[in-house]
Amino acid sequence: GIYLWPSPLEFPMDDSYIHFVYAENLSKHGGLFFNYPDEKGVGTSSLLWVLILGAANWVGLSMHWVAKLAGVTCLVVVGIGLYFLLQPLLPRWVALAIALLVVMSGHMLWFALSGMETMLFLALGILSLLCYRENRWGWLGIALGLLTITRVEGVILALLIGAIDIWRH
Repeated sequence: GIYLWPSPLEFPMDDSYIHFVYAENLSKHGGLFFNYPDEKGVGTSSLLWVLILGAANWVGLSMHWVAKLAGVTCLVVVGIGLYFLLQPLLPRWVALAIALLVVMSGHMLWFALSGMETMLFLALGILSLLCYRENRWGWLGIALGLLTITRVEGVILALLIGAIDIWRH
């Protein structure tokens, strides 16, 4: 992950650039398209990520820096959220050690700096689990909604939480 940090305009995969192109076209032309406005279909896998990057570009911020800052911020949220998720199940020091090992792993650092929505998806997923555990239904709905527009696979967590809640009650 260290090799990605000093280079704000470079990202390790082409999917990052696809999000940037969609975000730039959204902020400059008001549409979700890659090459030309009349394109059929959308080739981005994360509407929320494109909206975040597009909003940043629209207000004059660097999408590249915003993507890295958002990725690192979400990595911190993942670590803190994981700690709170594990704390009732394990001794505090074990929960803390696990959370630190997860967020300091090379893969997680790489994801945080990749320009992709991966860390946002993980952060929203963990926040959804915390909201469910704490019976924060309104926040759970918001977190699951954002999770689903981050990646459509978020609906799987929503269905699992629904099924578990039906089974429990």
